[in-house]
Amino acid sequence: DMHGQLTSRLDELQGHTQGNSQRWLHMQKKLGETSGRVNEMQSQLGEMSGRVDELQGQLGESSGRVADMHGQLTSRLDELQGHTQGNSQRWLHMQKKLGETSGRVNEMQSQLGEMSGRVDELQGQLGESSGRVADMHGQLT
Repeated sequence: DMHGQLTSRLDELQGHTQGNSQRWLHMQKKLGETSGRVNEMQSQLGEMSGRVDELQGQLGESSGRVADMHGQLTSRLDELQGHTQGNSQRWLHMQKKLGETSGRVNEMQSQLGEMSGRVDELQGQLGESSGRVADMHGQLT
């Protein structure tokens, strides 16, 4: 009886062992496949990391070029603003000079008007004198 029970128990354990062994082999196979997929994903991540580094490098270069252009534009704007301020000051100076010149021209026109009046007055006096001279000439003759 005991021998039969032991044999039966051994057969039962041997069945479990074979089942466990097959399950272990199946799990090892699945883990191997999973490990392969993980390695593949790590490889892809490495490539992506390389591309990201490359893009960061390109962005760094672009950022540098943008900063250079910004510096050049700022410098040029400052330069143009300087020219504009200089031109503005020159225009104000010219306007002031033109105003002064216009004032002097008006003053000279006024003086010429006065002189013209005096010339007319003198011509009138000369006309009177000429008439008197003619009278005196007539009387003398």
